[in-house]
Amino acid sequence: MEMFRHLHQFLITAIEERIANRLKQKLGKVIDDSQRLDVCINEMRLGQKQLRDFNDKADRDQRDLDLQLAVYKERKQELVESLEKYSQRSAKADNDDIDTCIEPVTPLHRQIFENYAIDLTMDDLIYHLTDALKRRVISLQLFLTYVRQFSRKKFVAIVTMNKGRERAGLPQITE
Repeated sequence: MEMFRHLHQFLITAIEERIANRLKQKLGKVIDDSQRLDVCINEMRLGQKQLRDFNDKADRDQRDLDLQLAVYKERKQELVESLEKYSQRSAKADNDDIDTCIEPVTPLHRQIFENYAIDLTMDDLIYHLTDALKRRVISLQLFLTYVRQFSRKKFVAIVTMNKGRERAGLPQITE
């Protein structure tokens, strides 16, 4: 009887182990599938978040572009109106002088503008003198004479322009 009991216990243990192994196999596949699905779901959520971020960025960029387009159209309209105004004035006066297009608001602004033009002119003259010296078109003595003369005019123009800019409440130009 004792032997039957051991045999009975042995069979029950063997059956339990076999059922447990099969259950582990079947549940193991389900658990593995579940883990893979969790990973896929997490990747999809991450992808969804990235897509939403891209969509939000695209919407912001679109709003920015719409705003820039509106500003561009407004400025274009201003330019068209200015061109029409100048064309009408030019047709009446039959004068194609470029200086009539650029009208500073006040005499102070006119002075700043004229001194800025002188400054740029002196830069160009010194550049061309340097080029002429390199090509040996002028002598060193003549080059130095003109550079000193033009540098003085440039200095006076810059100082005058900066004084005017200071009076007008504009930032100074430094060189």
